[in-house]
Amino acid sequence: MLTSENPEEILVGHWGFLPSWAKERGKNKEVINGRAESVLEKPYFRSAIRSRRCLIPVTGFFEWKREGKSKTPYRFHANGEIFSLAGLYTMIKDEDGFELPHYAIITTEANKIMAPVHDRIPVIIEKQDEEGWVSEGLTEMEIGKFFRSPDFGWLQRDQISALVNSPKNDASEILQPIPE
Repeated sequence: MLTSENPEEILVGHWGFLPSWAKERGKNKEVINGRAESVLEKPYFRSAIRSRRCLIPVTGFFEWKREGKSKTPYRFHANGEIFSLAGLYTMIKDEDGFELPHYAIITTEANKIMAPVHDRIPVIIEKQDEEGWVSEGLTEMEIGKFFRSPDFGWLQRDQISALVNSPKNDASEILQPIPE
């Protein structure tokens, strides 16, 4: 992740946000995302959204379409290009006293490419807006302007193999598109 404190350095963190008042892992519920519609008001995120926003660089993300009891995996990507998701983080000490960033992504209402699969999409920060997202001193109104889900012409959706459902499967063929 990239933060305003270290804009030239990528930090490795733990996916699973804890609020700033959580003193240690395991005693509070970690969350992996926050809803754009409520992240400015919820005490769980309020401090982080104001001062600890980050960029999560990705080459894609996954979502599953639910139909009855079955779930079909999809990969959303930019044809190998890196793009950024809006994130929040806090610094939490591990068992050895080392501070580690704990982060979550922010989601918003699905756009046209996501809607057939799921009703939420990660907030994508376009390249020209990245510096603005992590800049300090933004008002709530300025932060809220990032919470949109435009129909990015470059975002692609591919149905992929259900092998993605297990971390034991680590092969490139998992990402090969399956005709819908």
